[in-house]
Amino acid sequence: MSTPDPGRIFADAPPGSVREAGTVTVRHGRLSVADPNLLEAAAPLTRAVPDGEHRVQVRLHDGLVAGVRVVLADGAVDRWVEALTSAGRGQVGVDGGAVLLIDPQTHADATTQQAEDLLDRIARSHDDTLPADLGGPVVGVVVSSGAGDGAYPMTWGLDADDGVVALVVDFLVLDDPALAAPDDGRLHGEITATLPCTPGASGHDVLRDHGVLVQVTDESRWLGLSRRRQVIVGDRHGRVAVVSVVDDQGRELTRADRADPLDELPVAYQLDGPAQEGLQLQIVLRP
Repeated sequence: MSTPDPGRIFADAPPGSVREAGTVTVRHGRLSVADPNLLEAAAPLTRAVPDGEHRVQVRLHDGLVAGVRVVLADGAVDRWVEALTSAGRGQVGVDGGAVLLIDPQTHADATTQQAEDLLDRIARSHDDTLPADLGGPVVGVVVSSGAGDGAYPMTWGLDADDGVVALVVDFLVLDDPALAAPDDGRLHGEITATLPCTPGASGHDVLRDHGVLVQVTDESRWLGLSRRRQVIVGDRHGRVAVVSVVDDQGRELTRADRADPLDELPVAYQLDGPAQEGLQLQIVLRP
């Protein structure tokens, strides 16, 4: 899948707005980009990357991290393609205000105590970036995710021979014409968008036109007897007024209004219960 050029995040950066954030060490040919608190359930990116230490850079804008780039090779980017995880998702869902870039096997090899120590350091840090170590040398980088929680697109930069040059995560802080409405970018009236509330859903054209991205995930709970369904809404322009989940009969199961935090909307249901089938997301946008 081709994507809009995310290289603009760094190519158009004013002097002093791009900062070196450290390095990520790859030893097993793969990268993970995930909320550090959800890394155990995160799926690694499918495309192989070179082993070695790779520079990580962040683009700053108005005090926020607008994007993060992992430099994987020298050379120019010829085209950008969606960076998919092994679960088929091209976005990273963030629930704790940060992402961790790391070799997934490196994290898997860490002890529980080492992983918990890293989470503790992240919780106590007030910096935009934080070197990530697991009881030894630095192996990755933790980066603040723009304005906070949401679902953020990941993109590979490839050279003319389809070699990997860079990975970019866009935190949707900068103006992006590809996500603007087709006329003047304004919302002139109320819009209701409906889409399946199924894992991996990422919205449709109306939502994308107004800077709204959606990611749905399931988390097994209680020894696998139930699941917690989580909806993460990235609302770039503050236009989301209501997010609700309805069943196949149109009955509202849960709802979040603009006055409430809209970054996370959890829906719990039994694994084999009737609420598992036919759930729909209804998202209301208002000027």
